[in-house]
Amino acid sequence: MSVSFNQITNRCSMKRIEFDWWAERSTPNVRSMNLEYCSPGHAESTDAVTDFDLAESNNKCLHENIWFAGNDLFNDIFENIDDCTDACRRSVDCKALSYNNANRICYLKTTNSGLRATRNNAYDSLNMECDRSAIELSCQREDINFAGADITSIATSNPEECIQLCRDHDDCKSITFRESDNYCWIKNKRGGASGPVVAAGIWSMNMECDNSAVTNLDCAREDWNFPGADLRYIQTDDLEECVRYCRDTEECVAFSINNANGYCYLKRMRGGSVGPTPAANYVSLNMVCDNSDVDNLDCIREGFNFPGADLRNIIVADERECVEHCRDTQNCVALTFRESDNRCYLKSKRGGSVGPYPTAGHNSMNMVCDNSDVDNLDCIREGFNFPGADLRNLIVADERECVKHCRDTQDCVSLTLDCIRFRESDNRCYLKNKRGGSSGPNPTAGHNSMNMVCDNSEPDLDCAREDTDFPTSDIKYLNNIMDLEACVRLCWDTEECVAVSYSRDLNRCNIKRNTFDWWQEKPTSNSVSINMGC
Repeated sequence: MSVSFNQITNRCSMKRIEFDWWAERSTPNVRSMNLEYCSPGHAESTDAVTDFDLAESNNKCLHENIWFAGNDLFNDIFENIDDCTDACRRSVDCKALSYNNANRICYLKTTNSGLRATRNNAYDSLNMECDRSAIELSCQREDINFAGADITSIATSNPEECIQLCRDHDDCKSITFRESDNYCWIKNKRGGASGPVVAAGIWSMNMECDNSAVTNLDCAREDWNFPGADLRYIQTDDLEECVRYCRDTEECVAFSINNANGYCYLKRMRGGSVGPTPAANYVSLNMVCDNSDVDNLDCIREGFNFPGADLRNIIVADERECVEHCRDTQNCVALTFRESDNRCYLKSKRGGSVGPYPTAGHNSMNMVCDNSDVDNLDCIREGFNFPGADLRNLIVADERECVKHCRDTQDCVSLTLDCIRFRESDNRCYLKNKRGGSSGPNPTAGHNSMNMVCDNSEPDLDCAREDTDFPTSDIKYLNNIMDLEACVRLCWDTEECVAVSYSRDLNRCNIKRNTFDWWQEKPTSNSVSINMGC
């Protein structure tokens, strides 16, 4: 907030923004002020900068013959770099500057080091704040290149300048330095784009690293490969060295090492792209793993297959081993175990692609399941069908079993139970991927339907528009609906419904996929309309 006051006209202009010094306009007999700048705390922070302060800042943070390119806030001519620094200190958004010693143009920057630092003998540059603490080289990796993910590359005077340039850039996480010519690459990812590469005469370092003892070798899986999701491969001497390379690589969460040739394959996904596969002479490891006892076998659904959504299938000893492989696989959330050959199918969706299917000799489970009592049967709509949006149908004993199958199916949000097509003991359960089916409820004898989550509260009709119709945008209409409250409840049960119109003359409920503004309404006697979220 700011104000300007004209002393000739006595006019006060209130502004919704504050103005920096370079955005001001000199106008006689007009006085202006930023309200926040006048607060005690801000006034203290914008006191005049002393010559000593400027000299100290320049000596500490100055980069000679360096141009911070891009992310300009403003530029103007100043007598020297001290005046340029003073201007930056007085600007709220200024974090850095570059000063051209030849033409005296000062460039104020909105980010530390601008967009990138480049060598230019006409310029000196500095950040308003910088880290000049002692440089510590424990993260240095000799004869290693962190290829890619470059912010900029620049010739430097020595390794210390390369590290300081990285410290001074907001996005720098690592560097690579070539000793033969002091050339420096500044990187925005730990380990570069995809991890370390052996390169003589070059060393690299992350600005932060983990040099602690390797303690996660209990995650190693002997004679298993995690194929796919490769970042890069590099030759190593042992498993621990492979762990350290993975630590140094930003996206690395797993690896496989080929004991025959020592190649270490760094992975961006736990378990590789689709999970483990048996492979002699390989050892694979997730950087973080779960070796605890398998305690979720109460999620097994005996005699059911979760078809589809397969990641991989492998031969295992039993369901416990199948669970352990699923734990090791990034996208695995469910599995099916075939008893005839102990084949384990790892799945990327709970319940497989479209839900459970009764199949002798198959046992399936989600890694996380809900075995609690069914307590949402108050959502049942007796005598209504939710047609369409079917995932799968199967025979069940009753509504409770149908609900449990829906719980086990990732995309299931509603269901319909057909009670009359078969014998009373053979009720058919239709699992649905939309609340209310494809287009909302239909009155149908012998059918009971429900959304897994529903609203049974009393409708608030304060927003109802009497003698008003909302034309068009119908999802569907239903006849023989007794009142507006019942119409609103039908809308609540329909996924895309956001408004209704109800005809009292026809007892007809039109449920709508769009809300209506006042100018879209149509005057209609004995009709009432309402937007759901009004």
